[in-house]
Amino acid sequence: MRLLQKSPTFIFLLVASATYAISVSIIRSAAFRDNPELLSMAVAMDLTVTITALFYFLVVWPKDLPEISVAPIFLISIAISSYILPAEHQDFLQYIKYLIVPAELAVAAYLIYKVRQIRSGIQDSQLDISDFPTALRHAAEKALGSNFGVEAIVSEFSTIYYAFFSWRKTPQHPHGYRPFSYHIKCGWLSIMMTLMIVLAIETVAIHLLVERWSVVAAWVLTALSIYSAFWLIGDYRAMLFRPILIGKEMLKIRIGMRWSADIPLSNIDNISANKQIDPETKGALMGVAFGSPNVVVTFKDPLTFTGIMGFKKTAARLYLSIDEKDQFLKEFSPQE
Repeated sequence: MRLLQKSPTFIFLLVASATYAISVSIIRSAAFRDNPELLSMAVAMDLTVTITALFYFLVVWPKDLPEISVAPIFLISIAISSYILPAEHQDFLQYIKYLIVPAELAVAAYLIYKVRQIRSGIQDSQLDISDFPTALRHAAEKALGSNFGVEAIVSEFSTIYYAFFSWRKTPQHPHGYRPFSYHIKCGWLSIMMTLMIVLAIETVAIHLLVERWSVVAAWVLTALSIYSAFWLIGDYRAMLFRPILIGKEMLKIRIGMRWSADIPLSNIDNISANKQIDPETKGALMGVAFGSPNVVVTFKDPLTFTGIMGFKKTAARLYLSIDEKDQFLKEFSPQE
């Protein structure tokens, strides 16, 4: 029970892999050739209904996830079953496929309902919403709970927001905080534009090359390249709207869409312009847009930073590249 509580997803993947392995063995056996109708029905049930039930009891229930979470697993299981089972022995699977449309409609209705909840949560939030990802996370956790999926949603939707919907917005910062930029002197805008030009040229060349072998693969790679371009734009726009903020009690670290953390000033041991910076030191985090850092922040106790797609990293030292370095350091100097 303790292992199940600690890693239910791992247990599910282990049991599901065993189920798939057994099913493939049955399909390749002499018994299947002798009784294809009966065994194909049993295999189809195991690969769809049984796998979905396992996911519910091993992952959804222990983690208290929404019941609708089983729908994607059910749809994926049907797709895998269609690939594994011989085409001439998929009669029973065809009946199961009738459930695809209701499952897809259920997922769509659930997502629409949750999106409305999230939008309402952002509007009704009493938090300062000048930082869009913070407000979105607050609303999403209220609607969906706190889990990795929420962090992925926050990361992706925030990037989309900054890339497409922030152009008519004006950066705002919470009262009592002083902003410090970190992307101007390093020339990140010029570097980003250069990267996008190179990316566009490579995308066309790779598409034409891969298309000779697979049209689908060529378009998949092209879609990934387009996504990368949008991510670069969203990340840069996020840098404009998410500067590093210093308040009376808190240092808010925001590095585009890459890293974020709220650091109590009481947990800062030292901030300096140490020239002997070694970003490879164990327990260090590079919080720069590009280039070399010019400030190092050392913590009394290690802190956890949130990165892309909710990735977490714990660090005892943070390296920054501040445009107004001297003014930044002055904020932490003893006041005379």
